[in-house]
Amino acid sequence: MANVKKLLTRAITKIGHMSNGEEFIVKELFEEDEWSQIPIVDRLSLGSRFLRHVRTSRSNLEPTDKTSAGQQRYKVNRG
Repeated sequence: MANVKKLLTRAITKIGHMSNGEEFIVKELFEEDEWSQIPIVDRLSLGSRFLRHVRTSRSNLEPTDKTSAGQQRYKVNRG
């Protein structure tokens, strides 16, 4: 589970480099080969924690819709 905390921290850090209005899913915050190496249970946990972070913190993010695969999309909203 400590691994998921580190992944969450890295994902949040990468958002700081994104443009206002940019949309993404959590998977896109990681390199493709790196994402594929993360166990599925950790990916699911990361997705849940990321959504909780967005809803409970004063982040510049808003959840939008879900993809056809059920992945939550987010939008950077700085204002």
